[in-house]
Amino acid sequence: MAKIVSSYCTKVIGENRIFKDTIRVYRDALSLLIRIVESEWDTGLGELYAKSTLKAQRTVELLVHASRTSVAKYPEFDKQFYKYPSYLRRSTISEALGAVSSYRAAVSHWESAGRKGKEPKLQTSRSAMPTFYKDNMYEDNGDGTARLKLYHKNDWVWVKVRLRKQDTDYIREHWDKADASAPKLVKRNRRYALCFAFEETVAYGTKPLTDQTILAVDLGINTDAVCSVMRPDGTVLARKFIDFPSEKDRLNTQLGRARRGQRENGHRGGNRHMKKAVRINEDLSKKIAPAIVRYAVSVGADIIVMEHLDFIGQKPKHKKQRLHMWRNRDIQKIVMHQAHRNGIRVRLLMCDKEVIEV
Repeated sequence: MAKIVSSYCTKVIGENRIFKDTIRVYRDALSLLIRIVESEWDTGLGELYAKSTLKAQRTVELLVHASRTSVAKYPEFDKQFYKYPSYLRRSTISEALGAVSSYRAAVSHWESAGRKGKEPKLQTSRSAMPTFYKDNMYEDNGDGTARLKLYHKNDWVWVKVRLRKQDTDYIREHWDKADASAPKLVKRNRRYALCFAFEETVAYGTKPLTDQTILAVDLGINTDAVCSVMRPDGTVLARKFIDFPSEKDRLNTQLGRARRGQRENGHRGGNRHMKKAVRINEDLSKKIAPAIVRYAVSVGADIIVMEHLDFIGQKPKHKKQRLHMWRNRDIQKIVMHQAHRNGIRVRLLMCDKEVIEV
């Protein structure tokens, strides 16, 4: 049994400006909390964080938020961020603790390395996005809309937003039985979306090694993937070539236009075509990986074996661009995730015959 975590984002329709004040207040609160956590780190907060994250979070909350039985050591937080939602405050504190912990670890590594290079600096201004916790800041209406608690007109109020119907239908169809986390606000292509994380429990096969079916995958540049169905004794049962020639033709066309634009107008001449090539290349990897997993499921494979590719060193000049554009790691990452969701194990085979379980 294993737990698989997947993410999916639902686009918010017709709302762009309404999130700006909420994001600004959240980042200002995070900046203040990072400075407070840094000032308290050497007074025992750092040791407490190493032992228990929840206790450290509670300690910082008592330092910045006054209650009926306690007085805050740093009352400026409550004054500056009046009526700040409690769940959001704890989430902001957790992110501040993580930021300071990472900074202190970087400083420790810099000192142990003989203080070579620039000294790490604590970044208090961060491009962080808030998380909308259920019931306290997020409510799903079940009709393609949701209610979010946002900072609007100097107050925290509930605002109704519309979600894209294709996204809500997809979640209802594929993730209805999975445990969903609180959505996090993200911004992609100048549009906002709510990103959910779904947790599933998957059972792997229990066949003995001698009865397992192996799918050996060879990723290539000319042919996208060669899949060989094998038995443990090396007998090849079937083979399939996965290739998307039309997508690669469009990719090569855009790369050629980008090269011509650079020759004629300088290094910025082919930017538009290069961006198109990157998007086509990304879409290509999202087609190759599911095709491999679909074939593995169709032949009843128990395990997928892929080569652990490493390109350390100088690349041949005539293959440099093609190797640079080759998204072999992204393909392997997607294959691993989708294979695990289908109860199929994945192994990476090193050149020296070492096998890595992933």
